[in-house]
Amino acid sequence: MIRALTLLLVGTVALSSIQTIPARAAEICGRTMTSPGQLLDTLRNEAGIELIHEDDLYLALAEEARGIVWTFTRPNHPAHPAVVCRQVVQQGEDIGVEMRVLCGGRKTACDRMVADFQELNERMKQEIQRNHSSQ
Repeated sequence: MIRALTLLLVGTVALSSIQTIPARAAEICGRTMTSPGQLLDTLRNEAGIELIHEDDLYLALAEEARGIVWTFTRPNHPAHPAVVCRQVVQQGEDIGVEMRVLCGGRKTACDRMVADFQELNERMKQEIQRNHSSQ
């Protein structure tokens, strides 16, 4: 089973929901996938997708046309297989990060990975707001 999380951080409010979905097919950020690995292969073969980060734990791709950053766990990550889709959104004057996660690892590993991304999202949101307010 793959766990799914949708999180929207806008202003100081975070909205999230977690559900378990069948591993045979899932939807994330407008893409249908049978596995995170299959989605990674699909994205790597599309024009307009750029590799922006790769290390022992994660591989990240930018889908610039849709303003999405895709992050995939590597095989040695405790939450593997997992994919995180993040997109900067604006609601009125507030700027936030919408995040969706599909995680096939152990629940504790998936929860830890989500917490790490929530922290990263908050730092990213603060940086965007700083840059936006200085203009």
